[in-house]
Amino acid sequence: MTRSAAIALLLVWPVLGAAQTDAPVPEPEVKAEDRWTYRRLPGSYNAGETYEMRVTFAARNAIHVVVTGKDGRESDATFTPEWNDVVSPTGRINARARGELQFPLQVGAAYRLEWQVDTPQTGHPALGETGSHQRSIKVAAWEEITVPAGRFRALRVESDGRYQRDRNSGLVKETFWYVPEIKRWAKYTYDVTHLSNKGAFRDRGGEELVAFKVR
Repeated sequence: MTRSAAIALLLVWPVLGAAQTDAPVPEPEVKAEDRWTYRRLPGSYNAGETYEMRVTFAARNAIHVVVTGKDGRESDATFTPEWNDVVSPTGRINARARGELQFPLQVGAAYRLEWQVDTPQTGHPALGETGSHQRSIKVAAWEEITVPAGRFRALRVESDGRYQRDRNSGLVKETFWYVPEIKRWAKYTYDVTHLSNKGAFRDRGGEELVAFKVR
């Protein structure tokens, strides 16, 4: 290789590397025994507590996990392969085929969501009603993020919209920092303004990754 050719290759390589790094992110290949431990952020319901998600079954159309929370209590949850919660650990049922993470993910992508929710009576103040949700989603940017599990290059996905329930409504902002190599998000935050005939109040929180093990 000539000197001029070598210099030209060095000049082109950063551009090629950037292009490969920003390539569309495919749907994760989740496998049985993949697991993640999260800690709830300040402001969240049960702030400071940790819980573990362990995959017991993963197939083309569904992911089943066992969620182990406080005092070792276990509950079941079901997701689509894109991590859209179909049945949450609290029993909430989301009637939607797709969610905030629509693979392949790529910076600049934008889409809208509408779905219905049915939730049972529980101890959680935000549950116990049926309702509808609308969201506008934007795959915003790649950025470095540090959480207790380490430092990662994550794809920030922003969700903005509202909900309507039997007794109140609200404005919702959510952010996911999705990390391809861990197959899920390293951090998630929400900022909700609840509106009712008794006034408005703000609810903010989220979760961050503490540990993970994937195959």
